Amino acid sequence: VLIGQNATFTDLSSNWPDTWLWNFGDSSTATTQNATHAYDNAGIKTVQLTASNAGGSDIQQASLHVVDHTYNLCSATTSSTDAAGIFHDSGGGTGGYQNSESCGFLIQPAGAASVTLNFTAFNLELNSDYVKVYDGTNNAAPLLVTLPGLTGSALPGSLTSTSGAIYVEIVTDAAVVKSGFSANWTSQ
Repeated sequence: VLIGQNATFTDLSSNWPDTWLWNFGDSSTATTQNATHAYDNAGIKTVQLTASNAGGSDIQQASLHVVDHTYNLCSATTSSTDAAGIFHDSGGGTGGYQNSESCGFLIQPAGAASVTLNFTAFNLELNSDYVKVYDGTNNAAPLLVTLPGLTGSALPGSLTSTSGAIYVEIVTDAAVVKSGFSANWTSQ
């Protein structure tokens, strides 16, 4: 989630709780069944829900990566050293990519041993437009995967580098444009 944008949290508890306490990992809390929260600073937040009823309480927690930058492929910014981030095709989070694109984006967090890439949206022209992901700093590094167009609910799985860097490249033809992709990364 991006700093300043609302993250939505949904209670999936069983056994009919009647009170809830959300701890968002930044000293903020909420007592509604489902909650939204906007973060003020980047980092990994541990979100905790305590759901209770007359029979007792149950606690669930999960980690959330809050980032302070989003990037677009084929823009003036061609790399990031952020430990976690979000990026999109050249159309950003709301528009499609362009025809005849060929550009890349390097993700190389300082001191990282690995980078994991997760696509959250993916819609490219089938067998004509491609996203290629490399385990390294450029397109001469070992190829992790070539992703041809996918549509619908099919998303590529998580991709993890072993080099501490991932290079993502998009190559499009001059014909059909689709809605493109959005992805996020984390590093260790």
